Amino acid sequence: MRVLGLLRRDNALRVSPEDRIASVSARLTVDGGRLACVCTVEGKLLGVVSAGDLKRAALSGQPEYGEWPIRAVMTADAVICAPEDNLERVLDLMQQHEIHTLPVVATGRVVGCVSLAEALAHSRDEARRHVDYLTAFVFGAAA
Repeated sequence: MRVLGLLRRDNALRVSPEDRIASVSARLTVDGGRLACVCTVEGKLLGVVSAGDLKRAALSGQPEYGEWPIRAVMTADAVICAPEDNLERVLDLMQQHEIHTLPVVATGRVVGCVSLAEALAHSRDEARRHVDYLTAFVFGAAA
């Protein structure tokens, strides 16, 4: 399965590099997400901010950290995937980089995000379909 098949809607939380940490944190909490994509007005990805990045900023002991622009804590060299990438590549990237959510980028613009939970659920469903097919093949359709 391709990433494009996982994207049911554009679920990416896009924020401006000048948005404040407190505001982005609140939006992530309300959306129940783990990742904010820091983008230009045109939708070009500049970096990402995870819930973990925001927690580390909160624990930094720096006064007024909530008023910092989000660009101060974003990861500029974000790990991304493309709509045409397959599920195996996405899971490999997530495991290799120890991340739970990947931005999906096409022609330089964010078109959505894919989470580890979504990728694993689709991988499980795909494996079940293969088992059902092989069971029917080996034991006949009545099995």
